[in-house]
Amino acid sequence: MSPLTPLEALYFSLLFFLSLLSLGRALRILVRGLLGGGSLGDHGFLDSLGIDLSLGTALIPLLTLLLTSLGHLLNRTSVYLLLLSSLALVLLHTLRERGGGDGLRGLSRELPLLSILVLSLLLRLIPSLGLYVHGGDDPKLYSLLTLRILEEGGYTQSWGRYTLPGWNIVRDSHLFMEGFEALAAFFHLLTGVAVPKVVLLTTMLYSGLTPLSLYVLAKKLYRAGRTAAFSSLLIGVVSPTPLLFAEWGGHGEIVAAYFLLPATLSLMLNILRGGRGREDPVLASVLMAGMLLTQVLSVVYLLAFLLPILLRVLLRRDVRSLGICLLPLAASILLVSPLYVPALLESLGSTEVLPPGIFGWGAAEEYTFLKRYDLPHSLLDLPLLCAHLWSPTITLLGLLGLLSSWRRNRAQGFYLASWCFLLFLINENNPFGLYHIKFPLWNLLFPERFALAMVLPLTLLGGLGLNRLQEALSGFKPRWRSLSLVVVLLLLLPDAAYRCVQMSRVPLRASPVTGEDMEAFLWIGNHTPEDALFFVSDADAGQWIPVFTGRRVFPLETVMNNPEMVILGRNLTRLSLQTPSDPRIYDLLRENGIDYIYIGAKAILDKEKFNETHVQALLDTGRFRVVYPEGDHPTPSPVTILEVSSP
Repeated sequence: MSPLTPLEALYFSLLFFLSLLSLGRALRILVRGLLGGGSLGDHGFLDSLGIDLSLGTALIPLLTLLLTSLGHLLNRTSVYLLLLSSLALVLLHTLRERGGGDGLRGLSRELPLLSILVLSLLLRLIPSLGLYVHGGDDPKLYSLLTLRILEEGGYTQSWGRYTLPGWNIVRDSHLFMEGFEALAAFFHLLTGVAVPKVVLLTTMLYSGLTPLSLYVLAKKLYRAGRTAAFSSLLIGVVSPTPLLFAEWGGHGEIVAAYFLLPATLSLMLNILRGGRGREDPVLASVLMAGMLLTQVLSVVYLLAFLLPILLRVLLRRDVRSLGICLLPLAASILLVSPLYVPALLESLGSTEVLPPGIFGWGAAEEYTFLKRYDLPHSLLDLPLLCAHLWSPTITLLGLLGLLSSWRRNRAQGFYLASWCFLLFLINENNPFGLYHIKFPLWNLLFPERFALAMVLPLTLLGGLGLNRLQEALSGFKPRWRSLSLVVVLLLLLPDAAYRCVQMSRVPLRASPVTGEDMEAFLWIGNHTPEDALFFVSDADAGQWIPVFTGRRVFPLETVMNNPEMVILGRNLTRLSLQTPSDPRIYDLLRENGIDYIYIGAKAILDKEKFNETHVQALLDTGRFRVVYPEGDHPTPSPVTILEVSSP
């Protein structure tokens, strides 16, 4: 497999947009036709683009669920049939409407947002060129699960040949949130691009599209295109979240929470305001179901936004509005129940065998805002944590937006502030926070995710703050508006420039697979048995061996959940790094059936990896031998593969 090229990225992107737009528009046509609606031309160009892309995104995981239920029918034929059918429906509808749809109505007024969108996409795609895989720890898991979906022709409930008995004692939560992997499988079958590069491109494209989705929500919330464009600019090129997910992954989170969630909330706001779109509850149900299948926490974020609004509706005793608002949530749960109900029942009992925190609390403790064991220092560190999560600019603009909304539109300010506050309350509910309420599945509400998600209300408020700042600078005089806009954009320039510098380094720094590793993977595929087991670390490309060669590795990070095996893997890694000549290493390797040790070319994210000193210490024991690179290898290789000798 070659590294990602510009031509390959362009080819993939074109088919990505074509498939999502056609599926999303076809769904809108069908729903509106069944409900007896009129023309689709009640949205602006970008609003319609955002809604169609979101619906197409949510529809693919649901169609995968349907194809799985019908006998695991996800394959290249079914993908082509779905795409061609949707394209035919959209074409027929366009010809019948004769331009009565959205078309390019008002496109000139939306050119600023289009520019932001292009900039956001380029900021993510250009640094991805030349890579073999997405950076961080998550991508290998998502790539492996995508392969499992392709192998089974639909959703899977096991890791198949990539794990051994005893590695897992409960079903992994990723096995009932496979929405992103369904998207990756769909795009692989459609384009023929290799799975690791599909995961990379799909993630970067959705991350780059977050400004569009937030624009749709902000425009619905504020009914002002300029304020919405400011919010989009903040999330697209100023905020480190979700841009710097390039360092670790967050694939499902990006799709569900940062792309689908804003579009879903825009439909929910339309429903609550008594909008005339009769199809909105149905479309919102599809979007919520897609969110549930992709990342269940995104629905918790959504409920945190809706809760104050629903309480207000309830206090007004408006039962009808309450029912209409809750209908999409109930329908979405019903749609995904075949996959979720068994998994939920299993998860409820999993704390008996997997006590919360058994794999560590590092991220939870780091991203808890106020720690009850050290409250004074937490308060002092709070500005630094906020700057790290959302940037100082967005934090200050969010406060400015809150103050200005309190003066002009208290309802908007109250709902967004309540959203932030509820996310904060959930963030604090853990062993380190201000309180700890152990309700069922509390340990799955990861504090760090709720801290990161607060960027959504903050950028919405920040867009309002930027708009008010521009108005103040212009003195509300039209002739000063252009100059004030330049001043406002210059205020954002340092943060935006810093993000560009970060993105020029982060993807390459966090991506472990090199050309030398790819050569070694080819050798593994040709020279080792299919049931070979490799000992690897999480510092280099070794964890990618299952994706590229089909061989097993130990420890299989983020997949194994048997505490004994996880602890064994950590101890073996620690022992190998600290005292590589220790005879216990060989004994542990043989006891667990390990045949080879893989030492990759490159360490990522400042992790400690095996080096020449470790290799020599292992060789000096006389129980290992170098099998790669072979003696006739044309050039020295930074990759080393050791074979574990037989007793």
